[in-house]
Amino acid sequence: MSIRQSIVAGYGIYTEYADNPEALIEGLIHHKQVKRQHYIKNVHNHDLELLRLTRNPDFVPFPKQPMAKVRTLRMEFILDLLERVIEQALNRANMDKKYLQGKKVRVYLTGHGLRTNLIDTVLYNIRNDEEDLLLYPNIKENSSKNYAQDKLATKLAEQYHLSWLPITVYSASCSSLSAIHMANNLIEKGIADICLLIGWTDTLLQDLLFLGSQNLLSTGKEQPFSLEEHGILPANVATAFLLENRQHAEQRGMKPRYWLHHTSSQQSSGGRGSTSFSADFRFVANIIKDVLNKSDLQPNDIGCVFPHANGVYASDKSEIQAIQKIWGNNTVPIVSYKGQIGYMSTNSTIVDLIIAIKTLAQSRIIPFITKHKLSSTIPLNFINDCSPIELKTPHIMKITLGMEGSVIACMLSRLDN
Repeated sequence: MSIRQSIVAGYGIYTEYADNPEALIEGLIHHKQVKRQHYIKNVHNHDLELLRLTRNPDFVPFPKQPMAKVRTLRMEFILDLLERVIEQALNRANMDKKYLQGKKVRVYLTGHGLRTNLIDTVLYNIRNDEEDLLLYPNIKENSSKNYAQDKLATKLAEQYHLSWLPITVYSASCSSLSAIHMANNLIEKGIADICLLIGWTDTLLQDLLFLGSQNLLSTGKEQPFSLEEHGILPANVATAFLLENRQHAEQRGMKPRYWLHHTSSQQSSGGRGSTSFSADFRFVANIIKDVLNKSDLQPNDIGCVFPHANGVYASDKSEIQAIQKIWGNNTVPIVSYKGQIGYMSTNSTIVDLIIAIKTLAQSRIIPFITKHKLSSTIPLNFINDCSPIELKTPHIMKITLGMEGSVIACMLSRLDN
């Protein structure tokens, strides 16, 4: 094996469901369901009609998230979130902040980035004179100073004494796995020894309006791969994921356990100019084959598949057909926890990879708990509503689909030697 393998050194998570990786796994084992709440407080039917929403949408905020009149998360709050998960990742990797200072270190910022929330600005569109600024001080909070992407990157660079400014990978979806794909390539080419991926997902009103316009908002019992409910429960999350050159880790006395195999990323035209928000299943299958070939593995070497599985019918269907094309019917175990923990948009991949690492560590697959019966017409081996089962091989595949047509997959393996 090449000494330039990307090994997983550390990770961190902070969300309503769990404020650390151990709590995440405990919650899944004990069938915990995420707590939801309405997004708009004291809303009237007339307001919903103006917003073209059929109901007050649900979402999952951060624990102790400021819920004042102005809902947008400020830069200070975001920095606190990122510091929390970075500390978790560094502690797990047995590193301190000094390890982030080298020339061969790269930091990636994933997610949507700092954005103004429509709910904070819609009432102030025509209030911009001096009197309005005096009587409506919240207008000042919507200044660009609170949403400057370069300012956030600079603050992180200063705080951790980075040699390079963080690389921003902001997109509608797939941004965390896109960053992993780039980081993995940098490590394999010897350009970087350490890559830290950090990001957050913050649900804003415009996100909910978009999902509502596409009839993609959950009505209360969201469940991927179910014919009874198609929809998404947006959930806020902050994550950190630390990749390291295997040789670099061994030189500092660490024994690597989890290896990120080759990743594969391609853009399909299937998501462009259509309303499917999904690539063609044959394209998804080709990406899976590419990762298998690069990893020198066969389909029957895979112990479990973590699909994108966001609860959108077209997207779920593409993955079902792709999995059937590669593995056939009722073979490889499949899990999806978004019905329990919520859909964490651009950072859901990191959450799945944390669960996958714990699955490899314990050599067992934690079943997901359903709110609806899964479709009996889908002949796949879903591990749900049962006791944990044995993970028979030390290889897990993660697949992510972007609404713009991107498809990315990666292989995570346990190093047993």
